[in-house]
Amino acid sequence: ALAQTKARVAELEKNIADLQKVLEARKAALNAGEQPLPKSGMDQWGPAVVGLGLTAITGLLLWWLARYSRRAESQPSKTTVADAGSMASANPAAIPPNAAAILSSLDLNLSPPPTQHDADALRVKLNLAKAYITIEDFEAARKALEEILLVSSQVDPQITIAARGLMAEINQRNDH
Repeated sequence: ALAQTKARVAELEKNIADLQKVLEARKAALNAGEQPLPKSGMDQWGPAVVGLGLTAITGLLLWWLARYSRRAESQPSKTTVADAGSMASANPAAIPPNAAAILSSLDLNLSPPPTQHDADALRVKLNLAKAYITIEDFEAARKALEEILLVSSQVDPQITIAARGLMAEINQRNDH
C-alpha cells in the first residue's frame, strides 16, 4: 500500500510539472505578441442566457402558483363548520348505544382533585430538608419543614416528630 501511494504521488508530481510547463509555454506565447482567440458568442452571452432562462422559469412558476391559489379560493369547500354542526344535530341516533352509555356516565364538572398528602411524599420532602441542612441552606430547610408540619399530623405522626426535631436543630444552629 505504501509503495502504491508513493507511485501515485510521483505520478501526480509529474503531471503537475507537465501542467506548469504548458502554462509557461502559453504565457510565453501570449507575451510574444500572439493575441488570444476571440471568444465565441456563446462564451460572451452564456451567463446572460442562463440568467434570463432562470428568471423566466421563476416567473412561470409564480404565475402558476397565483393562478392555482385563486382557483382554490374561488371553489367553495364541501363542508363548512355550520354544515357540520347542523348534520350532527340532525342525526343524533347515529351514536352507537354503547358509546352513548359511556358518554352519559361522564361527569363534566371538573373540580380540583382532593389534596391528600401521601406519607411517602412527606418522607421525600423530609429527606430534602435533611439535605438542605447538610449543605447548610437553613432557609430552604425551614420552608420545607414548615410545609411538612402543616399536613404531617393528618398523615403520619412519626414524620411530624422527625420534622419538629429537625426544626429544633435548625433553630439551635441559628441561635449560636
